[in-house]
Amino acid sequence: MDFNDMIIDAIKKYQAGTGRSYDYIIVDEFQDTSNLALRLLDQVFADNPQASFLSVGDDWQSIYGFNGSDVMILSDYADRYQGVSLQPLNANFRSHPKVVELGKQFISKNKSQIQKDVRSGCESFDSSDVGFLTLAGLRAKIETIPAKESILILYRYNEDGPIIASEFLDMFELDRSRKPLKRLKCPRPISMMTIHASKGLEAQHVFIVFPEGGRRKFPSEMEDHFVFEMLKSKAETYPFAEERRLMYVAITRARQNVYFVSPSDDPNSIFWDELKELVELNGF
Repeated sequence: MDFNDMIIDAIKKYQAGTGRSYDYIIVDEFQDTSNLALRLLDQVFADNPQASFLSVGDDWQSIYGFNGSDVMILSDYADRYQGVSLQPLNANFRSHPKVVELGKQFISKNKSQIQKDVRSGCESFDSSDVGFLTLAGLRAKIETIPAKESILILYRYNEDGPIIASEFLDMFELDRSRKPLKRLKCPRPISMMTIHASKGLEAQHVFIVFPEGGRRKFPSEMEDHFVFEMLKSKAETYPFAEERRLMYVAITRARQNVYFVSPSDDPNSIFWDELKELVELNGF
């Protein structure tokens, strides 16, 4: 029995009238809700129509489509249900205004997403740096960062972890599954992981490493199995919509500085070109 089986069993309990009644239903990370999970939430709410239902989510950070989540549930929620009131949370207290503005301009190119005027409330740093580096320059930049400042190195695919870790053999080793693991003797607050794994985390300095191209690109050009599209209430038509959200999540892990790293002079990525253009046009 997997997690979806448990949700189906719970739905059947409510349909049979044996589910527990709740007065308050609170759902966090609502952008990651699947249509199956929404069926359960509907059943729980229908059991007590006087219940209060509160959900908190950000459609800009919906990145688990491969796991069944459907961003349209949040985007279309107010149109699906009656009596819904919306309270925008537009303040970002994590990131420097430059990081917030870069992320907002990048994600807002997809007009089908909920448009939000996100502003920075962070006053921790006087300045911020947005830069573009080669993989060789990644090590040099990190060595200029004071030892106690947090660093996060992010990459798109699990396969890229060992490649990047080879540049930092004094700081990282590979575990049995070939994932980078910080060495005990490394005193720096530095971590290395996929962008998906970084959700909810933050660091003062974030390095986003692009793959080498070829079969692995960012945005990924590999098409999802048609079954994934069947799980969604409505197909997204904007190109690379979820990949764009994934890059947004990566950018907004940064509290002060964010750097885009390419293993070559030409990473063969439309995201790389677009970000460079945004930085040049806005003077980030």
